[in-house]
Amino acid sequence: MDVMPTQPPFVIPPEAATGLAEVRALLNNQKQDAIRRCEALIRQARAERQPAVLVAAAELYGLVVPEYGRSTLYEALQYCQAYNWQRAEARLCEQIARSFYTTGQYRPARQYWQQALHLASETDGEVETRVYAEVGLGQVHDALGDHAAAVSSHQLALTLALEAGLEDPYLLAKIRINLAVNLLACGQDDEAHRALTAALAGCRAAQLLDYAAEALSRLGEIALRAGELNTARQHFSEALQITRLIDYYWAQTSLLHQLSLLAAASGDLLQALELNREGMGLAELIGYQHLRMQMLEESASYAEQRGDLPAALQHLQQLLRLRSQQTNTAASTEGDTLADRERQLLDLASHELVEHGDCTAALQLLLEQACLLFGCSGGSLWLIQEQDALLCQLRHASTAPAQLPWHEGAALLHFLQRRTHLNAPLAREHPLTEPLLGQWHGAPPQSLLIAPVSDGSASWLIWLERGENRQYWLPDDETLFARFGELVRRVLQRRRQQILGAELAEINQALQQDNQALAVHVAQRGAALQQALTQLAHSERLATTGRLMAGMAHELNTPLGIAVTAASTLASSLAELSGLIRHGRPGREDVLQELSQQAAAASLCASNVQRAADLVQRYRTLSGLQDQESAVISSVHDVLQGVIQLYREPLEQRGHQVQLVADPALRWCLKPAALQQALAQLLGNVIEHTFPAPRTGLVTLAAHEGGGRLRLQLRDNGVGMPAAAVRYAFDPFYLRQLGSGGGLGLYSAYNLITAVMGGEISLSSEAGQFLQIDITLPG
Repeated sequence: MDVMPTQPPFVIPPEAATGLAEVRALLNNQKQDAIRRCEALIRQARAERQPAVLVAAAELYGLVVPEYGRSTLYEALQYCQAYNWQRAEARLCEQIARSFYTTGQYRPARQYWQQALHLASETDGEVETRVYAEVGLGQVHDALGDHAAAVSSHQLALTLALEAGLEDPYLLAKIRINLAVNLLACGQDDEAHRALTAALAGCRAAQLLDYAAEALSRLGEIALRAGELNTARQHFSEALQITRLIDYYWAQTSLLHQLSLLAAASGDLLQALELNREGMGLAELIGYQHLRMQMLEESASYAEQRGDLPAALQHLQQLLRLRSQQTNTAASTEGDTLADRERQLLDLASHELVEHGDCTAALQLLLEQACLLFGCSGGSLWLIQEQDALLCQLRHASTAPAQLPWHEGAALLHFLQRRTHLNAPLAREHPLTEPLLGQWHGAPPQSLLIAPVSDGSASWLIWLERGENRQYWLPDDETLFARFGELVRRVLQRRRQQILGAELAEINQALQQDNQALAVHVAQRGAALQQALTQLAHSERLATTGRLMAGMAHELNTPLGIAVTAASTLASSLAELSGLIRHGRPGREDVLQELSQQAAAASLCASNVQRAADLVQRYRTLSGLQDQESAVISSVHDVLQGVIQLYREPLEQRGHQVQLVADPALRWCLKPAALQQALAQLLGNVIEHTFPAPRTGLVTLAAHEGGGRLRLQLRDNGVGMPAAAVRYAFDPFYLRQLGSGGGLGLYSAYNLITAVMGGEISLSSEAGQFLQIDITLPG
């Protein structure tokens, strides 16, 4: 999908720029005129297909009619997202957030402000938009009762604005007024008064009448809290006069309510009723139902105090009707909460058909349920064939065509490469979907929600549509749609696996016949191989036995030679003593001398015979059946010393040094014969391969306890092994060179360590430097 659609720059023609500037000058003081001019600019931008002008006009329109201009804001947002106008997108998200905040929908308001803050915080973002978003988040905190958090947000916004050198009196007034409102809620009246006084001064200087009225209203609240009723009345009256001048209905309604409370407190119930009557009319006009119900309740009380019971009853009846309407509205949407839809999606995720059933039926079920979850009239699933077409593979209650041309959908597919989904509430006007909807059978849908999914090989599109009425999907819907897309992806992947499984089954069936013939051949070769393995293992054992016998001969030669010499000396002394006795009476000194020599010879003979007997016993232990040997508590030093003694002579004859590093006090539960046999195999390999003549070196055998395990290390500084050979060192029949043995020495040691003793063995080496074998035995 490597397609680069044309993205027009954000350019506003001079004539349109003049019109926008004129509207901007009317925003704060002549709102109705500003609204009319904005609407004219938007109509002209649509007719002349000038999306940048439409976006700019929509931003201004949202400022004056946030609760009614949301559809225009969404229309403009579509262009910004399609053409990647990120700065304008951030500003529109901020405006959409404000429209939700105005109608008391705080969750989507916070989500859109967070989105605006994210976009504005990126490298090319605008500080001003970031400041507005921080103010908006502070207002949400305020509405939810977290005034301390609201104060933090507004203070951050003010700091950002001042550090960036923003000299927009409208923005600074907005921040200070909202900061003051929350300072008041936190009981910091003096700080609030200072912020409002600064805001009012800026508004008067810049002729920002709407915010001047707002600042005066809040100063009136401070005076009222301080018991300064006349000051409060003056502030409220001046603010009311301003709001009537500029048709600022929201603030005008609140001020009428404040003045009615002041009149009632002064005992003028008739004036309070008159002010409330005017305020309730405005509240009904602009949909300010919460304040309208409050004023109805207060008016009923005022009328009752004046003795006008019919009027009091009329107010109460109107109040009950309003509350009933709100209760019915809440009940009608009670089952459509986010939590309910999340539970429905969880149930759908564990549905038997989705988990294990027919994939086509599962996808059909998912499309049907998506229409219920997202308020859609239909849905479809499309397979993307690159450079060819979009193929509709499945549909539910949709009049989508069988396919869409590739060139018509290329821009949409490119958009979905950088975005996770497309939310098009005004799909017929969306630059990415308008060309596609021209292919529709019958009336095209009003709104579309589209997301890409992949089955691991092919790319697909999930396509949800709303036919008659527009559907404005919120951030929560988008999050839920992403999770729904995961369900579709799982089923598509299972479908692909089933297809691949069927193909593999055919391949496996074709291979089975060859495998059967191969199995016979392998069995024959395996038998021959096993026989060769047995023979080589026997040869390796014989070779090891030969090395052990050579060591035994050398070790036994010394004590037995000494014993023979001592016995010969004893025999000669006895013969001499016998001759003395036979030829005459020997002298006392002669006899004692002969007996002393005989005792020394006998002692020397006995000690060396005992030494030879000990060696024989050690060799008997080493030659035992290791796999039948029982583990016993043994001196690790003595076991290792016994192995070294066997190989010390051949090593030293070749000029090598052998070193044992082990604590004589270290004792361990092990199988001595198996361990000595394994170490003998390893030392034998050192003699054979590590130090080719005339090279000499050092062999070190070390032992220590670590982590509850016995750790042994055999290391030399010989020729080592190349890296490619290390991985095969313990494999049977592995030869580093032909004619160097059967290749079972390390393999045999590996089996003894792992299979017989339940330990671990590893080898590391660097060619020309060293070879190291590490052995770990359990406790």
